[in-house]
Amino acid sequence: MQDDAIPLESLWDSLLSRDADHIRQAFSCLDEAKKNFVLEHLKRMQTEPGWYPQQRQSAMVALKALEQI
Repeated sequence: MQDDAIPLESLWDSLLSRDADHIRQAFSCLDEAKKNFVLEHLKRMQTEPGWYPQQRQSAMVALKALEQI
């Protein structure tokens, strides 16, 4: 991320907020490598064991929001 980018905790709060506008805005601040990392992480959250149902739901909403950009 750039020096003026949002802090990591705020980034994930936005990405998992279930608010499509916040998700897309946070994602747009990332470079391509970080975007790829975030997408892979969200996919793992949906499929790997150990995540709470609420986390899985937030990941699903984020992925759907990001499919639209």
